[in-house]
Amino acid sequence: LALAHRASGAGDDDLDDVERFLVAASLVPAFDARLEALDLRVRFGAAARDLEARLSSVEAACTACVESASLWAALALLRDVGNVVNGGTPRGGAVGFRLDALSRLEATKAADDGRPFLCRVVAWLDAHDGRLLPSLGRLRVAADRAARSARALRADAGALRARGARGEALLKAE
Repeated sequence: LALAHRASGAGDDDLDDVERFLVAASLVPAFDARLEALDLRVRFGAAARDLEARLSSVEAACTACVESASLWAALALLRDVGNVVNGGTPRGGAVGFRLDALSRLEATKAADDGRPFLCRVVAWLDAHDGRLLPSLGRLRVAADRAARSARALRADAGALRARGARGEALLKAE
């Protein structure tokens, strides 16, 4: 912009304030890069605090899962039922199971009424411990929030790292 203005032979007196600013800004080396580095400096603190808040949400959901006696009781019951169903096979006598087995278990239907087997287990647990269903509901909400937060957190952290690296490179280049 400055070169075009100078080449035109027009003086700076012909320019208004905005045009003078643009001509002066076009003379600053790596203006776009410097502007991006300044923007990063201004926004970095707020972005870091937002990431920390979302990470706290993920940590709280993990803590709730680890500390929930009802959840552990439900998982133990599911393991025990699986051991009975799979008794006499190599899968019987398991000491645990992978969590993705729960989604397959939800699809398993009971032969007598067609309801998902998992619904029966939860109903049985709730009949014996009235606190289970509200507990599982809260855990499900927390787990869903944590999963969404974790995905967004990973994406935002990657973008923030990339912007930070670009900003550091620009500042070193000065």
